[in-house]
Amino acid sequence: MLKKLLIVFWFVFGFSCFTACAGEKNESALDIFFVRHAETIGNLTGDYSNNRGDKLTKQGYQETEDVVKKLEEFGYDAILVSPTNRTRLTILPYLKKNKLAGEIWPEIAECCYQKIEPMPKSCSKADGRKIRIKGGNKNFLRLRDKNTNRFYKKETYGQGLCQMEDAYNLLREKYWLSGKKILLVSHGNFGKMMIKRLLGYSPAPKFHPSNAKVTHLRQTKDGTFHLVRLNDKKVLR
Repeated sequence: MLKKLLIVFWFVFGFSCFTACAGEKNESALDIFFVRHAETIGNLTGDYSNNRGDKLTKQGYQETEDVVKKLEEFGYDAILVSPTNRTRLTILPYLKKNKLAGEIWPEIAECCYQKIEPMPKSCSKADGRKIRIKGGNKNFLRLRDKNTNRFYKKETYGQGLCQMEDAYNLLREKYWLSGKKILLVSHGNFGKMMIKRLLGYSPAPKFHPSNAKVTHLRQTKDGTFHLVRLNDKKVLR
């Protein structure tokens, strides 16, 4: 009888250890979800004059509703939003429906669309235009702090790279190996460069974030990232 009890004990104990170890192995050190803004008039026509790059098309507004459904599949510990109008319009329906607040990060605004050049030693947001949040949206969007109320001044590709590097370093400082899930609502070129930075690819990856589609990167315990989902499609490993 005692022998049988010992066998049962070790079987249960061994199974529990296996389950725990398997769970630990699959546990993510950090999940980063990336969504590019919905379609704008600039995306559709190629004309970015008169702020057309910040105005959503009819299709773009439909995409904001589609984004709500996509994002509800996941849960987030933090939602980080570029300060541009097009990114705010993209995420606001999700924030309002779920009574959540997104944090404005000037570091994740669009960048790196000019002629390629080296990154300067430093860049400044002191001369960038001021970030304003309209009264009706203050319950759903907030500045990270009082010192992050301006866009970066990024007149060159190099200045944009500097901004992107600031975003990367801030992500490391706040979220690395934290086990959290964070959502970045940002832009095509920024997203391409940030995904490259996270994955350590050189030269730049051939893929490019599509409007209003979800890309998911997962960090392992050694700090490296891999793609789980790219533009809504699961990635086979």
